[in-house]
Amino acid sequence: MRWWLRRPRVIIPVAVAALVLVATGVRYLLDDGMSGPSGPFPRPVATQAPAGVPQLVATTPEGPGRMQIYGGVAINGALKFFGGRGDAVRAVGIATGRTYWKYKQKHAQPIGLDRTTGDVYVDGRHDLVKINVRTGRIRWSRPTPGYFPNEHAIVSGTGTLVIFDDYGSGGDMTGIDPVTGRTRWTSAHSCDKVKRTTVVVGGTLAMACGLADDVVRGVDLATGKQRWQQEQSSDFSVLDDGQGHVAVSAKDGFDLLDPATGKVLRHHLTKGEVTVAFSDGMRLSACALGKSRGMCGSDADTGERLWSSAFPGHPAGYVPGDPGNRAYATVADGRVYSLSAIDTPQREVDQIVVFDLRTGRRLADWSLDGLTMSQVPLTIADGVLAVHKDDVAGAVGLYADRPDLHRTRHLFFQ
Repeated sequence: MRWWLRRPRVIIPVAVAALVLVATGVRYLLDDGMSGPSGPFPRPVATQAPAGVPQLVATTPEGPGRMQIYGGVAINGALKFFGGRGDAVRAVGIATGRTYWKYKQKHAQPIGLDRTTGDVYVDGRHDLVKINVRTGRIRWSRPTPGYFPNEHAIVSGTGTLVIFDDYGSGGDMTGIDPVTGRTRWTSAHSCDKVKRTTVVVGGTLAMACGLADDVVRGVDLATGKQRWQQEQSSDFSVLDDGQGHVAVSAKDGFDLLDPATGKVLRHHLTKGEVTVAFSDGMRLSACALGKSRGMCGSDADTGERLWSSAFPGHPAGYVPGDPGNRAYATVADGRVYSLSAIDTPQREVDQIVVFDLRTGRRLADWSLDGLTMSQVPLTIADGVLAVHKDDVAGAVGLYADRPDLHRTRHLFFQ
């Protein structure tokens, strides 16, 4: 007789234990880690950013992280009210509302996207995970020393990924190999507060530091060492002028800096203007036009004004161009998308205004429901304009030129 038939008292407990281990393992796999992908990867919702008044294709909760759009999916974390954080990140089809994949991890949230490789970076509170959006494959996972704030914890530069932990006094920044996830260097950023405007130009990470020390700092991406520092007045931002310079925008002017040395190459006075974006040799600014407000386009090199166009209606409250937040206007597909507050007989509301980049001709405008005062109110990717609302639910409206979609999808990330 075979031995296992003679020893049931041994075999049965072992079998039961094996079943428990298998069940526990299956439950663990279901409760944590990657699920999916499911079905083919969703195609982009539109071929270009909206040219006229678009459809509201979908709405999403703001979520605890930075919602990303790649192809036909929106990537976000589970919504938790009152400052809480979710336990999963999902890639959800914008046009279908179906979950393409879900990565489950406690406190998970998306904090950045590398469009050249199609990888999303997910913060798990004490882990940074790199996931390919199309395949759902986890590229790498590495421990991190601290908490990433939602506004801007990650900067993708040429060959180096920079993450910031603890955006407060004395926080550190770490340079990482984006392919392997290994640490290249660690350095204190020495900013009392790092503003949202952080750009990479010519191998230099330019940071706008505020509050106690209003300075722009240039950091070598290869080593993490500071290259230069320039003092500024309050209310300023840093931008990439698209021509190899760091642009520092303030209330009444802007400077173009050499990214390697920080030397001021050109200074332009712009009374009544605030530079908000650069694109294709053009400088876009929020400007005063008599009693009206609007957008102005100027030559990025000479400063010569090429066009000006007023906002429709009666602008009220704030105008785009807060020097500390350039996201009130963004550019895509030869068009400028700007946010403006207007007075109506009932209340003050926000409107989106679209201008032609080369001529300033107003192409479209439409009013939103209420006000949009989010830190990053306007973003555009893969034909979708995302308008971030700052209300209790933190809703994000996704707009696109899709007249065939007659019903607005409500995307959930729970």
